[in-house]
Amino acid sequence: MESTAHAPFKALLVELVEAGMEVSREMMVGVRKATDHDQRIAYAAAHDRAARSVRLSISLHERLERAEREAAREDAVSAQPLLEVLERRVQPKLDLKKAQVRAAVRRSIEQEHEGEDAAMLDEALEICLSEQATNYSFMDRSVSQSVEIIRKSLRLPPTPRMWLPPSQDEQKAAGPPPGRPANRAPS
Repeated sequence: MESTAHAPFKALLVELVEAGMEVSREMMVGVRKATDHDQRIAYAAAHDRAARSVRLSISLHERLERAEREAAREDAVSAQPLLEVLERRVQPKLDLKKAQVRAAVRRSIEQEHEGEDAAMLDEALEICLSEQATNYSFMDRSVSQSVEIIRKSLRLPPTPRMWLPPSQDEQKAAGPPPGRPANRAPS
């Protein structure tokens, strides 16, 4: 389903990618032909900027397509049968839990995959979530347990890749980093 709102922007992004690739190729030719070291560095820097522009344009194009898929999905949800709307009014806790689980698993999908892989995993997530929500045990489990079950079934890493620096208390408890001797008093 092609959105008419994003169509002109997507066409411009395609043009930007083509122009950026042309510039990038010219800069690589300049790098190969340059005899002076400073010229090579200048051409290489220009190539890097052009290549980055191409990558960002492609990424933006994919975001627009993802936004279109989300809009189509929201349209489909808004056109649900009346029975499902009534069930939502009766079971708001179920909907809240499904939304929490969906958001957590989608973060994992977005961190690990992109493009068609992410879209397929997103569809599989909806199927797994629907299956899980039909079990009575779904409401008995915590959100994190449900997230872990769905991550395992989708073969996603058990926890999202995220690095947070340790707090000062954790650093003190861990001691000095490996490979460094502890502070010693002079003898």
